[in-house]
Amino acid sequence: MRLIHIQKKVWSCGFHWRTFSRKPSMKEIHRIAKDELASQFDVFVRGDNIHVGFGKLPEDDKRLATALKSNSLISMLVKQENDFIGIFPLIDIYGEKFWWICCFQRGEISPLGDDICDSDDEIDSVLSQLKSATSIFDDSVHRFETPDASVSWITENLSFNYFELYRKKICRIYDKNKNIKNIALISIPIISISSIYGVYKYLEYRNSQIIKNAEIAFRLNEKKRKEEMMKNPGKYFLETWNTGPTSEQIWMYMQERIFPIQYVYNGWKIDKINISDYKIIVLWGHLNQGSYIHLPYNAKLKGSRNAETVINLKKDNSHREIKYTELPREDDVLRKFYQITQELYIHKFEPAKNGVKRSRVVKDGIELFSPWASGEWTLTGVPNQLFLDRAFPVFLDRIPGIVIKEIEFSGSEWTIKGVYHVLQ
Repeated sequence: MRLIHIQKKVWSCGFHWRTFSRKPSMKEIHRIAKDELASQFDVFVRGDNIHVGFGKLPEDDKRLATALKSNSLISMLVKQENDFIGIFPLIDIYGEKFWWICCFQRGEISPLGDDICDSDDEIDSVLSQLKSATSIFDDSVHRFETPDASVSWITENLSFNYFELYRKKICRIYDKNKNIKNIALISIPIISISSIYGVYKYLEYRNSQIIKNAEIAFRLNEKKRKEEMMKNPGKYFLETWNTGPTSEQIWMYMQERIFPIQYVYNGWKIDKINISDYKIIVLWGHLNQGSYIHLPYNAKLKGSRNAETVINLKKDNSHREIKYTELPREDDVLRKFYQITQELYIHKFEPAKNGVKRSRVVKDGIELFSPWASGEWTLTGVPNQLFLDRAFPVFLDRIPGIVIKEIEFSGSEWTIKGVYHVLQ
């Protein structure tokens, strides 16, 4: 276990999680800790009703006392609705750096999804095990570069619900003082029944007040959180126009990977080119007496008359130079597109047929809508020479909020399809 400070509270990482079909009893938790986990853990913490995490306390007395006052970090994170693996560099309360691997599969805590690593080799090993065990793809893996970035994301997704904090506190699996307490009780000659009853009623009243206060704090906290979500819905939607490659970067891909390919090669001619989802597909048509032995660049046969070349592009947006902080109105976007179409002799620009629409997401039972709307656009009949001109993508990049989704060449002309994002 490692301990960290967030929002003036101590949190613990590094539990081994088990999932049950129903809420487990203390007897069942003791049995699993002893028989299945070989008594290697000292404490446990409840997640949701069916999740239990087992942890190993530090041997140092000072750290031991601090650990017993902490809460499990992963159990108090707001549930991630989709598959999620987070790699977080963090600094513990003693100034030591480590990496926390957090994993949710289909919104639930993964058994291996609360791990601690001290090196990149350990991270690669744990990540490999997680991917193998959960079948989670690379696009669900989120790696944070600095401890500040990690703490910022965790704070935004952390629940400070007092009732949940009380319910999910860390508990010892084995109470070392239990036998001593029993002996002390037996050795007392006379115990006043009325005193026991009075203490019982007092404790019952005190616990009821604690639960009542926790419920009040929970409702106030939930109300505040919902108001904050409604006030700033944008942070729950991805700004795709600032995360994907720019038009100029796409043109660079084409000039590096497509243009060097010969249009006609050994009796095969390019019939179609499609660029989408970080992949280039070149379809070749067979000409008279074309060679089946020496196919075009990295091509594979698709029947006797066709062949296909697939080129995978590296998904790397870390060097994106253009970032848009403000989106335009739809009218501004349309006017710029029509102007480009006219000046560059493009055959036709088609805006969104059914108008623009806002994205919708349900977060913790709250329906949120994106502050922007989006719609699909198409440029058809783009002249071939524009793809040799570096100025054309610069024109497109001057339109804030656009994303190119697909580029296709068929016959003698090009078609470009994408999405624009606008304010309403």
